[in-house]
Amino acid sequence: MKKKLPRLPTDKAAEGFVTTADLTAYDLSSMTPMHFEFQPKDRSITMRLSESLFEAIREEADRSGMPYQRFIRKALEEGGVSRTPRKFRHQPKSKKAGFSHAVKDGRLAHIVRVDLKNELFSYNIDQEALALAELMDGKLLLVTNCKDLSPQGIVDRYKSLADIERGFRVLKSEIEIGPLFHRLPERIKAHACLCFLALILYRVMRQRLKAADSDLSPERALDHLQRLQHHQIRINPSAKPIHGISRLSETHNRVFAALNLKKPAQPQQLSLL
Repeated sequence: MKKKLPRLPTDKAAEGFVTTADLTAYDLSSMTPMHFEFQPKDRSITMRLSESLFEAIREEADRSGMPYQRFIRKALEEGGVSRTPRKFRHQPKSKKAGFSHAVKDGRLAHIVRVDLKNELFSYNIDQEALALAELMDGKLLLVTNCKDLSPQGIVDRYKSLADIERGFRVLKSEIEIGPLFHRLPERIKAHACLCFLALILYRVMRQRLKAADSDLSPERALDHLQRLQHHQIRINPSAKPIHGISRLSETHNRVFAALNLKKPAQPQQLSLL
């Protein structure tokens, strides 16, 4: 026979009792479980549910003795969907429906036909669809509306898509042409033209550096060229300005030679650096 809990008039008495007493020797059936939430609730979400699911959640929450918002939060904190009540879990109605879902997930519904209306589990295989799938297994079919292209030309055009995608990556990364939002058609065309010209210059640089057996990439070559500066100073207001450029390094000379470009001429009057 378990003992009844003593009357504890103050919080200090309750703390002392819990610290020293063996609670397993007392009858705790009259106590009500409490749920404490310590973390701040500084975020909110909005969900749209069907009426039947909402009523089922409210019934479960009332049965648990808590508001339905706390019940949903408790279900999420304790493990999400896998620990919610059984009626909320998404389960196939039968093994037959589960097999049908697996067939659809495997993209085999055009080959394996599952009879969901029959009470007995049954399915059949479309032999024509299976033969066509076996014929196309491991092959990539290219379809085009360009009738004037040869089969090899179609394949070459398809393979060039990788080069086009690489060009878009170059525009976004190395060339750093940021996204711009235009309204007028003329500005849209001008932006597309600038992107195209920048990509052509990048390709020409890459080809010339490669032909010259240079170990520099277009990005590194541009980084070295950006260090060149043109200076203009005026010693007094009445005198003519003095011009000068940064002194070319050995790397600059190699870049200009590889790109087949004329090196900038040093002004006769003064070299600032």
